Amino acid sequence: MRKQIFIGLTMLAAMIFVSACSNLTDGGGQLINILQNILAQGNGTWRVASASFGDEEASLNMFDDYRITFRPDGTYQVTNPKGAPSFTRRASGRYAVTAERVLVFDGGETTAREITRGNLRPDRLIFEFDVMLPGKSTTTYRFELVK
Repeated sequence: MRKQIFIGLTMLAAMIFVSACSNLTDGGGQLINILQNILAQGNGTWRVASASFGDEEASLNMFDDYRITFRPDGTYQVTNPKGAPSFTRRASGRYAVTAERVLVFDGGETTAREITRGNLRPDRLIFEFDVMLPGKSTTTYRFELVK
């Protein structure tokens, strides 16, 4: 009798473990879809509401005309007439979203981590990306994007 109870509990624990693992995988995929949909919804065009470079706040006038558009087909377009710092090195290309809330541009040429606190919002996202210039230390740039 004890053996049957032990086997039953072991099987139950195994089923719960397998179910929990599959939910984690599905949740990651769901997060990718949610973030991708938020980025590309409507016209998918975002502007910079605030920016910082390390501990220094950036002047917003350098981002007056900066826009980044994310399309549902996985392409992006940057408008940056003042040459402000950008997530990407190119004016257009491809992007992908990972389960870790990371944007990967142009097959890994640059990446940005989405770090919005709490639930994802359809009108405001915060991203960080690291910039390394020759002869200087790596600096973390943080952009707050709004629709």
